[in-house]
Amino acid sequence: MRLPTFCYRASTRFSKLKRWVMDVAKRRGSKRAKVALARKLAVILHRIWVEGTTYRWTEAGPITA
Repeated sequence: MRLPTFCYRASTRFSKLKRWVMDVAKRRGSKRAKVALARKLAVILHRIWVEGTTYRWTEAGPITA
């Protein structure tokens, strides 16, 4: 998934990530929430890059065959 696509989906879909950012914005303000989101997305993207995995939007458990 390309970075612009990832960022767009993170901002438009309702997910745990969006809920988390909204909670941070309510507690700490929108500027800090933007920085926190940028850092969290950077960590997620780094882990995807290092591990070669894909991001799951839902909390699906491991797939068993």
